[in-house]
Amino acid sequence: MKRLMWVVALICLIMVPAHLLAQTNYITDEFRITMRTGPGTDHKIITMLKSGQQVELIMEDEEWSMVATPNGTEGWVLSRFLTTNPPSRLELSELKLKKAQSEDQNTQLVDENRRLTEENKTMRAELEKGQAAYTTLKETYDTLKRDSADFLKLKKDHQLASAELAEKTKRVAALEEHSRRLELNSTIKWFLAGAGVLVLGFIIGFSTKRQRRRSSLL
Repeated sequence: MKRLMWVVALICLIMVPAHLLAQTNYITDEFRITMRTGPGTDHKIITMLKSGQQVELIMEDEEWSMVATPNGTEGWVLSRFLTTNPPSRLELSELKLKKAQSEDQNTQLVDENRRLTEENKTMRAELEKGQAAYTTLKETYDTLKRDSADFLKLKKDHQLASAELAEKTKRVAALEEHSRRLELNSTIKWFLAGAGVLVLGFIIGFSTKRQRRRSSLL
């Protein structure tokens, strides 16, 4: 009888479409099910499979299916306990995990947004400081530029005044030299005039003296 069942199982395995082989299935929401060495309750139990455990479908008939666990253990389980969809408990766990991951990501995003907001405030404050420093620097530059223009004008005026003063000094020196020469010429003229008067007086006196001497001889 067992040999006949194995033959039937082998024939079923051959007749099963290829797309049904190695198909991922899950243990349903039953608490535990048995994995046996053959398709029937009279076969030895290999292990107990937990609800939600993933198995690979190798062969399937109406009541029993041959499956393999992720660690390579092969055996038969009741087909009604298999489903191609993850059990609701597993889906719930996955949803909880995804929710936790989403909340964690949301927390990270909130923290990142808070950090970026603080950085933005800091950068804005630094920008305002930079703008204030730029304004002060520009005002200082404008003041220096204006003062520099005034200084250049004063320097030019000073140069013109210095040149004019030098010219006037030169003219005054020339006038003083001319005046000195005039005074010298006047002194010479007065000296010559005085000398002429003395000479003329001497001549007149000498002539008068000779005339008197001649008169006394007569």
